[in-house]
Amino acid sequence: MIDVGYTKKINPSWERHADRIDYLLSFNPMIESFNLEKHCHLQLAITNEHNSQPMDFNIYRKGACSSLFKVDRKILDIRPGDPKDMDLIKTVKVGCVRLDELLCTMDTKFNYLKIDTQGSDLAVIESIGEYLKDLWAIEAEVFFERFYEGAPMCDEICGYLGRTKYFKFVRNLRKPNNLFGDYLFVNINAPVEFLKFMERIYKCKILSV
Repeated sequence: MIDVGYTKKINPSWERHADRIDYLLSFNPMIESFNLEKHCHLQLAITNEHNSQPMDFNIYRKGACSSLFKVDRKILDIRPGDPKDMDLIKTVKVGCVRLDELLCTMDTKFNYLKIDTQGSDLAVIESIGEYLKDLWAIEAEVFFERFYEGAPMCDEICGYLGRTKYFKFVRNLRKPNNLFGDYLFVNINAPVEFLKFMERIYKCKILSV
């Protein structure tokens, strides 16, 4: 599994099935790097740029909303919660890399990609390059309203994966929300055993979709 936007814990739906994760490669520019037997974390952001240079990373009062993108202040009029959550605390330089530039140096084959990057999800998908076809499933955060300036919207991510002809949208894993969702896409060429497993943990239909 690759987890871009790692928050020091795995997806709650996977907690009871952690034994199914043979190796976890995670990324978050705000968490220091470490390397364990079955988990390598890198203090990097993912970009779709080749030979990428350090980039500005915006840290907001609500840390989970920190992003390579600047918040579109218009969203504060319709976003629930305290608007001060989105106050910019500081901007720092963070190291960046494409996923395929790392994967080509590793023997591990990754099948699952989870992304929660506050606006960079499409760039992460693009950055995996030729390894995209090896993925069995992708979880991506998608925006229905313009939350960050210049960040891709839901239709752009769905369109990109739809054009592959082998990824299909299954369902929104998040409770109803007018601003954003967590979309699950599966590879129609993934093993049937894996697709059945996904049906169990996410309580949804995949094989018949």
